Amino acid sequence: MSIRSRSRGLLGRRGVDGVLPLSPASAVHTPGVRFPIDVAHPDRKPKVLATATTRPWILGRPRLRARRVLARRRDAGRLWELGPGSVFCLAEGPHIRGQT
Repeated sequence: MSIRSRSRGLLGRRGVDGVLPLSPASAVHTPGVRFPIDVAHPDRKPKVLATATTRPWILGRPRLRARRVLARRRDAGRLWELGPGSVFCLAEGPHIRGQT
């Protein structure tokens, strides 16, 4: 991901298809984002440390040990399958490899 696309993130978009990975990142902020998002904070493994739902115009708190952020539109229709302890890989989207 380029610096330009990373800094733009979800700003001004009406939605996002699938999951938007932001790396390196440990927090997400939503001023300028038009919709609520689901957020997962994985470490280097990549094991999910925490998940949250964030409304527009909120500053998220940084998660210690998080190395990236995965964001998706809250009403994307498919259940957000990531939770603390989930291990995933990014291919065409996050694919759960198991829970610990």
